[in-house]
Amino acid sequence: MAVVMAMLAVTAGAQSLSDAVMLQAPRLKIPTLPVYPPDELKAGNSGLVDLAVEVDVVGRPGVVQSISSTPKNAAFEKAVMDALAGWKFQPGDRNCVNIASVSQLKITFAPGGDTGAIAVRDMGPSIDAANAGSRGALLAPNATALRRQMKYPARALRSRASGDVVIMYSVNPQDGKLIETSASGTSQPQGFEDEFIEAVQALINRFQFEPVPGETKPLFGCTSFDFRLN
Repeated sequence: MAVVMAMLAVTAGAQSLSDAVMLQAPRLKIPTLPVYPPDELKAGNSGLVDLAVEVDVVGRPGVVQSISSTPKNAAFEKAVMDALAGWKFQPGDRNCVNIASVSQLKITFAPGGDTGAIAVRDMGPSIDAANAGSRGALLAPNATALRRQMKYPARALRSRASGDVVIMYSVNPQDGKLIETSASGTSQPQGFEDEFIEAVQALINRFQFEPVPGETKPLFGCTSFDFRLN
């Protein structure tokens, strides 16, 4: 069983789970670096490439929305495009459900040595700035601790059923206690959704969040759980 995602944020204007929106930008996993164009490396040319690329719900790069270089250099842009097809992303998500989104990246080329130095920086915010209210933050549930405490529902285990649960919750920042929760889930085969949701709900109800001094607005979070038998 895996705890797939944990995310918390203050959502502007939200007072309950029904109007809380948590957006996570896609994150680039460790990429295969572009190859430094030999002619540019030999000439000692450096450059910066800005890239905006669509990322689908499973983390695959898709349509390039824009690519530009400073100073303008078609060779650097081509090197980035050649490498992009092999890159993998953690998809963006809305309330812990994967969504198609756009990744913003900066790739720098600096000459030196036999291969030059290349760095890829992910410029996307951890949480969509348009939805963040105050700067309050909340310690997300530790994934390892959750896995250790979670018990696979007995009936689902006997039937070798699998499932997915997403749970959203609001927390009082002054004492770290839960205010409200809302969960949804699926199972394969169908008919085990309630058991998986109950197991997750019972675990989250026992979790103690860290208070956030000075924060007055409710904090909202979500965690997704993937129940699979090895």
